[in-house]
Amino acid sequence: MITSADKDIADYQAEVIRLRAQITYIEVQQELLEEHKMKLQSLLSPVRKIPNETLSRIFEYVCKENLFQDHPWPEDSDNKGKISPPTELSGPAITYLPTMAISSVCARWRELALSLPSLWSQLKLEIFTAFQQEESPVSLIATLEIYLERSGDWPLAIALNIRGDTTGDIPSALVHILPHTHRWKRFKYSGEHTLTDFHILSNFRFPLLSRLELEADSKGIPSRDLDRFEHAPKLRFLSTDQWFPCKIPYDQLRLLSIGTHSRADMEQVLRSCPLLISLELYSQSDLDFETVTPAKAATSWRNITLLQFNMAHGKLYEMVFSSFNFPSLNHLRMKGKQDLFWPGRAIDSFISRSSCRITILTMDKVSVSDVELIAALRMMTYLEKLEVQDGIGESPITSHLISSLHAVGRNRSTGSIIYLVPKLQSLRLYFNGEALDDRAFARMIVSRWLPDPELASGIGVDCLRQVVLKCCKRNIDAETYKPLRDLDKMGLRVAIMGRDGVQV
Repeated sequence: MITSADKDIADYQAEVIRLRAQITYIEVQQELLEEHKMKLQSLLSPVRKIPNETLSRIFEYVCKENLFQDHPWPEDSDNKGKISPPTELSGPAITYLPTMAISSVCARWRELALSLPSLWSQLKLEIFTAFQQEESPVSLIATLEIYLERSGDWPLAIALNIRGDTTGDIPSALVHILPHTHRWKRFKYSGEHTLTDFHILSNFRFPLLSRLELEADSKGIPSRDLDRFEHAPKLRFLSTDQWFPCKIPYDQLRLLSIGTHSRADMEQVLRSCPLLISLELYSQSDLDFETVTPAKAATSWRNITLLQFNMAHGKLYEMVFSSFNFPSLNHLRMKGKQDLFWPGRAIDSFISRSSCRITILTMDKVSVSDVELIAALRMMTYLEKLEVQDGIGESPITSHLISSLHAVGRNRSTGSIIYLVPKLQSLRLYFNGEALDDRAFARMIVSRWLPDPELASGIGVDCLRQVVLKCCKRNIDAETYKPLRDLDKMGLRVAIMGRDGVQV
């Protein structure tokens, strides 16, 4: 028999169930509202306020290279260990495919990335041919096809690194990009062997190719490799081991990076490239360089505006500076793999003889004393940008150099001071030592901050616009450089960095 108490209990239980269901429903609605609130907040995110044009420029800066690498990298049967790939992957594969990663963030970024074929056109392939007995991973080929499809008709930048056996078939990844040679705008090859060894890129035309870089680890690039690029009517930049006659259109080149070992080589290069404006020279060791002998008469080449040395020894300096004149030269770069001696007399004679107006001087790992550097700078009265990076030997960045750069503010009409590099506007110093007079350096920078044109003209020194000081082995006293913070707010671009990070 059901009593009234039982009925009341049943009613309460039903009410409890109804209320619990209602609570559950309300909790679900609350969670949905929280999610909606988060979405609304994301709409207010500052990144959403960035216009597509600006975001596109950011994407282009980030997506300069998309890496496609055979995986897993094969084992070395001789040494019974894994062969190290050219690029060691320290994260997921998508980390090295920035365009793919960006297009996966949100609907807006995906739509924007798909509308920019240039983001999908920067390709770097690292292939091991001995591993091609099996097909390249399906995921690699599929992703590569996506990039080639989404790049549309946009010109391609290809960086290719092939290692392994030269007797196998053409790698499948390479097979997919060969039909697109008509779109190659930049091509860089590096690897254990030459292109000829791999039997690739013969009988192709490159109507858009403007930049070509060729490098082989075990041996130099032969003329046969260069002959493969005979049909490249827009080629303007070439980087290779050495010069030799071939079918490549040298007479079109404007920029050249090449190994040279003699004056005869240099003359052949300059005669073959009459339109050349930028020349980078390098040589690996003293052993492969001829003995430097004084030239009877220096040869003049008027088109060269940029000259760069990139090498492991200094004999090339002597040969070029003593044998050639570059009257239009305005940018000189000197970079070594180790400390290089300073060819003081040769460069002084070269500047005087060429009557060139050097406005940019970059020195990296060049062994030069402060006295020698100051003497050279006194001849470069048109210098606007100076960059000096220490090597492991004697540093030219001393109190003497800093005091010589100081502009004391005396009028030229009443004094006899001839200021060092009076037109200097950008100064970048990378100091590898431990002793530096910070106060003197700060005072020197302040002395060259002359934003008033009339004052600058009266003193005879241009206003310094940019200064960078990076100390690799010492910390920076931020209080000493406090005056430069005020100048930074007024327009002088200042970056003072110590071993512990940026201070100013």
